[in-house]
Amino acid sequence: MNESTFRGGLCLSVIVATLAACGGGSAPATPPPLGISTATIAGGTAGVGYSAALAASGGTGADSWTVNSGTLPAGLGLSSAGVLSGTPTAVGITTFTIAVNDSGTPQQTATQTYNLTVAASGTATQLSLATRRGGNTRGSDFPADLPPSDSPAPRAPSSGIPKSPRW
Repeated sequence: MNESTFRGGLCLSVIVATLAACGGGSAPATPPPLGISTATIAGGTAGVGYSAALAASGGTGADSWTVNSGTLPAGLGLSSAGVLSGTPTAVGITTFTIAVNDSGTPQQTATQTYNLTVAASGTATQLSLATRRGGNTRGSDFPADLPPSDSPAPRAPSSGIPKSPRW
């Protein structure tokens, strides 16, 4: 065996041994791109508990969620696990962007913008006509159940003018 062949064989053996120790010499697998798979979130109601879990796909390792831009509706918070929860306190539409980061190297980030509508609760405030008309609180003077505002106006009696009471 000549010296150059031996050196080439030795170098080849060292390279093969090194590649075998590093996982067979193939390049590490590229993780799938990180994305947020929750496209929309449900609206909420002021004064009513709210919870929405956000989901990510792809990436490597554990995910960490944050508010990237904008602000969440008053009364709501976002956990690092991607759960939007709390009790909204203000009515309106809020736009904000959520970011998720994976724990891979290099770290991947994905963002998604949401519009969350917080509606007023269905509880209507009752108005007492007795109180509005000079403080009279006798319930018999005013009807307890008022018709809805879109009801037709009451019709006049068909017999004409009602008779006046006799004293």
